[in-house]
This record gives sequence, C-alpha cells and structure tokens, in this order.
Amino acid sequence: TPPPPSVMREGIADLETRLAMDPRLAYDLVTRPHPLIVMVVREELAVIFAPASLWDNGRDLLVPYAGRFADSAALLFLLGRPRDPSIDQALARGLGGILAADPTSDELFIAAQRGFELLDAKRRSERRAGMVSRYQFELGELVDIARAMTTERDVDKLLGVILEKSRFVTGADAGSIYVVEGEDPHRLLRFKLTQNDSVSFDSREFVMPMNSRSIAGSAAMGKKHITIDDVYDLPAGSPFGFDRSFDERIQYRTKSMLVAPLISQRDEVIGVIQLINKKKHPEKKLLSQEEVDGEVIAFDARSEELLGMVAAQAAASLENALLYDEIRRL
Repeated sequence: TPPPPSVMREGIADLETRLAMDPRLAYDLVTRPHPLIVMVVREELAVIFAPASLWDNGRDLLVPYAGRFADSAALLFLLGRPRDPSIDQALARGLGGILAADPTSDELFIAAQRGFELLDAKRRSERRAGMVSRYQFELGELVDIARAMTTERDVDKLLGVILEKSRFVTGADAGSIYVVEGEDPHRLLRFKLTQNDSVSFDSREFVMPMNSRSIAGSAAMGKKHITIDDVYDLPAGSPFGFDRSFDERIQYRTKSMLVAPLISQRDEVIGVIQLINKKKHPEKKLLSQEEVDGEVIAFDARSEELLGMVAAQAAASLENALLYDEIRRL
C-alpha cells in the first residue's frame, strides 16, 4: 500500500532539501515543479525524481516532460518499486533507474551524477549520428551539384544553377552572382543574377569597379571568402561599406552574408558568389523584422566549407562555359 499523499509530499520535500544542500551538486539547480516531483537541472539536462506511485497512479504529471525524455534531455528516477507490471515500458519513456523509497544522500548524488553522464553520452551519440547522416546527405548533394554544373553549357543557365545550389547547401534565403569583365587595372564586376525566396522584385544587370570598397569586390581582390554576421553593423576598420537603399526599395532586410570568389584553374578570379541571410528553417520566409530576428543566423564554418566546395566546381564549370561561349561566337 503506497503511503498517504501527505507523507509522500513530506518525503519529496526532504529529498529536495537534501539535494539542494549537497555540496557535490552546488553548481546544479534543484527545483520542485510539483509537490511530488524534484528536478535537478544542469545546463540543458535534467534528472527527475518522483515516487513510484506517480508512475502507477499519476502518470499524467510526467506528460510535460515527455518531449525532454524523447530528446534525451531528461531522465526519470522512481523512488520505490512500482506496482505496474508494464514498468519495462518506462525504459522507452525516460526511466533511468529505480531507487529505494527513502534513498540516502549518497544514493541520490550517484543517481543524479550517473543520470547526467548517461544523458550527455546519449546526446553526443545522437549528434554524431546526425552529423554522419548530414554529411552523407551533403556528399550526395555535392555530387548532384557537380553533375548539374558540368552538363550545363549555357552561361546564364549555369550561373542560375551555381547560385541556386550554393544557397541550397548553405541554407541562404537570397544571393547574387557577379562575373568579372575586362583586364587589369580596369576590371569590372558585372552583376548578373539575384535570387530571393522571401520577396520578388525586378533586377537588371549593372557593372561596378572591382575594388575593395564593395564586399564582393573585396572578396575578389583578396581571393578569399568574407563572412559577416550583420552587414548593418560592419566590423570597425572594414574597407567596404553596405548600401541599404536596395533593401529599402524592395522592403527586405539583409543581415548575415557569405561571399566567395570563383577562382579559375589559372588562379584568376572570374566571378563572385554572394549569399544572404542563412536561416534556421530553410522553408521560412523573411517578411518582417521579427522574422529576420528569429530566423536569420550567421553563416558558420560548415557553410564556408560547403560553399568553398561548390565554388571550386562552379569556377571550373564557369570557366569552361565562358570558353565554350567564346569559341561558339568566333
């Protein structure tokens, strides 16, 4: 027969006090979200203690934690032996172990410590599995991208493929592509194409000097990629600026940016890819400042690596397409 609720509440209150006073858990947060539940929180992880009768008769009280159990962010320890014969099902629902109905402070500490270690190990394992899966997906996409680029001879269509694939692998909402024209010291960047998933607008080709006063020009001159977290707040001492008038005209907010040069096999810059606004969720549209603030993140090292791979293939394909186009005109 389970103890009366008042006795259980007193026991849980005592357990909360002992956990909170344990110097070995001094850096952890001990809370009591319900009279029959004690939670020890360490960063994003939580170890939960509850009487076994809760599993038998009050399982609904654990529903708010179901998502955390499923995400390997929380683990449950029951105090006492449950009467429910289906206790094995609890293993799939976040059960970490069964303790005595009145465990000692050492038993509580060991359970909490082992719980956090198990959660941390499970999350690291899941992250590794997720990374392997993601790398396999990205490898397949890179192979498809290379195939698409090498089979396209039309320069304008190729530029569209290059920009579309670059945006796809990096999660960019928008982007532009430039082609280098002329010879030193009068080289120009011709704006050829832009894409934007959030807003529609008319654009036209134009040329600008290839120098360090623009972000695209600076990437081309330095032959290296440039990553900016917020183009409205450029780092002090930046040689380039950002013109907000285009954003104002189309009602858009450019924030994060990743720019990479396309370098030919002869080590000459023949184009520039400019990616805009990496999103947490690629399917989201950026139609307001609130959506930009909530969705847009900085381009990370993996984005830079992926764009570098695409840019290398893109440069070779673009160089071949330009030569093919020149031969065809001749």
